[in-house]
Amino acid sequence: MAKKPKAEEIINKVEAHYDSTEPLRNRMDEDYALYRLDPYDAGEDFHSYTSNEPATYADKIVSFLNSSELTARIPVNCQQREQREANDQKERFFIGALRSADERLRNAIQPDIKAQLAWYITMRGWYAGRACLVKTKDE
Repeated sequence: MAKKPKAEEIINKVEAHYDSTEPLRNRMDEDYALYRLDPYDAGEDFHSYTSNEPATYADKIVSFLNSSELTARIPVNCQQREQREANDQKERFFIGALRSADERLRNAIQPDIKAQLAWYITMRGWYAGRACLVKTKDE
């Protein structure tokens, strides 16, 4: 049986992770400031110029991602008919879950999942998502 970590160990690991990812968060904040068109200060004796190029480029990427088609695909490992049908059912479930989540978000007057992912991927950096559905034998 695995040994339970102590509270101090967990706190130390969380703080270490926070410290190791701080430069990444700082860079993302600086990039987001470019998108927000925060005024650029070149310092004394220099002219400052704030360009909207970062914002328009990011908007183009978000638009490109929003216009793409969202697909759900489970790789086929075997050619057995039952397995293919089970994989089809999993894909249908995933598509239905996404539609349900989008409907819930629309009822809350928020953008759908694809639009939110497009924005967060572009503005805050790369993103990964994974869902694992497991059915045990006793179910």
